[in-house]
Amino acid sequence: METPLDPAELRKKILKKRKELPPVIRMQKFAKIMKKFFKLYDYQQSDSIIGYFGKVESGEFDTRPLLTQILNDGKALFLPRCVNERIALDIYRINDIVNDVELGAYGIMEPKFTCQKINPNKYLSNIHKKSLIILVPGSVFDIYGARYGYGAGYYDSFLTNKEILKIAFALDNAVMKYPIPTHEKDVYMDIIITEKQIYRPNG
Repeated sequence: METPLDPAELRKKILKKRKELPPVIRMQKFAKIMKKFFKLYDYQQSDSIIGYFGKVESGEFDTRPLLTQILNDGKALFLPRCVNERIALDIYRINDIVNDVELGAYGIMEPKFTCQKINPNKYLSNIHKKSLIILVPGSVFDIYGARYGYGAGYYDSFLTNKEILKIAFALDNAVMKYPIPTHEKDVYMDIIITEKQIYRPNG
C-alpha cells in the first residue's frame, strides 16, 4: 500500500521521475495515450478542443502531433494564454500550430493576440453540451480525478465550468491509487488517460 506524501513532496517526486524519463520513451508512451484519446467517443463527438503546448524541457509531452491531428480532424482548436494580472486564462482559436503561436509566459507557446479570442461560456451556448473538451496539464493525479497543477493556479477558476469536459494526460505512475489531499475548491478531471489505461472517476 502506497503511503500518501505531503502534496509538495509528492509533486516534486513525480516531476523528478517524469523529467528523468528518456525523451524517446516519453514519446512512445504519449503515442499510446493519443491513440486512446482519438478513439474516445467523447472526442469523436466533440466540436471543439482547448489544447496546450507541452513544455518538453520540463518533462511534459510534446503535444504538437496531438494538436495537428485535432486540426486535421476538422475540429475547432483553441489554446490558452496566461493573463498574469488576474492569474487566469484567455482562450484563442488557432488554425496553424506554427504561425498562430508565439513564446509566452513560463516559456510556453501561446496563441498570438491576433487570433480570435472567445468567451467559453458564450461559445458553449452555441454548441451541444459537453461538445467542448479542455485538455488539462498537470503534475499529479489520483484515480478519483483529483489533480495537482504546477502551483500557479491559472486553470483553477477556468475549470469550474461543468459543461466543459475535462481530460488529462499523464504517465501511469503519476496517477495515485489513493486519494491525494485536496482543497474544497479543487476541480476534478472527468477523464484521465495514461499509457496503460483510461480512468473515468465518474463512471
